[in-house]
Amino acid sequence: MKIVFITVSYNNFVSTKEYIESFLSLDNSASTRLIVVDNSIVPDEKLRSLIEKLPETISYVRQNENNGYMAACNYGYKLIRSDLDADSVVIYSNNDLIFNTSDMIDKITFLFNNDSSLGVLSPKVIDVHTSLNLNPFLTNRPKLLTFFKLKLLYLNYFVCDIYHKFKRTSHKNIKSSVKSEIYATHGCIFIMSNKILDELPDDEYFLYGEEVTIAELCRRLSYSTKYFDEISVSHVSHATTGNGFSKSQFKNKKNAINYILGRYKW
Repeated sequence: MKIVFITVSYNNFVSTKEYIESFLSLDNSASTRLIVVDNSIVPDEKLRSLIEKLPETISYVRQNENNGYMAACNYGYKLIRSDLDADSVVIYSNNDLIFNTSDMIDKITFLFNNDSSLGVLSPKVIDVHTSLNLNPFLTNRPKLLTFFKLKLLYLNYFVCDIYHKFKRTSHKNIKSSVKSEIYATHGCIFIMSNKILDELPDDEYFLYGEEVTIAELCRRLSYSTKYFDEISVSHVSHATTGNGFSKSQFKNKKNAINYILGRYKW
């Protein structure tokens, strides 16, 4: 089984360097590949130079236009897709992650080898700012009414800003049993069977539609998404996008909601 990590770096050398170091610390990392997609405004020569000194299993690739997280991951995937077979595992992830489980690669291999229905593996994701587990992201498929409420909320930036400030102070830790089936995993990392990637995941939005995109892909192909808390990563949330709720975030989330409503049946 081949395992490939794909991450995206957008004007954030420090986070990407820490991600690479964490990846290299994993057991059997030498047997996997890591593709780093440079999505920065100008080529990150510091990052390129760093990667050129590392093992050949780690590659720097440059995407000359920034079309968002999922589009960049798809760009990296297309470069190595011909080298993969159906049993391979592809990991799309943010660059602001630290891998906490040293034998993560062995666990991933075992779980996919022993569950032919598994499409996406959802790990424990610990937010470093709050120490909360961000997974499962969505246990059940949202109802259409939920999206209509979100659409109404995203009619006004200032209302959304107040909502997000309140939301940040009212987080609750989510607990779920090991290997429980869920609807969607948190978008900072997707551990996916290559079987679901015959058709590339939707990337026609810029950001914030990833969780539903991957969940609906699994649902359409009748593969499962399962939460497994024996694999853990730490997520330095907002390392790239920032802590505040900006107008660009408002615009991107609004566009993602409209795209999801138009793309999928609810």
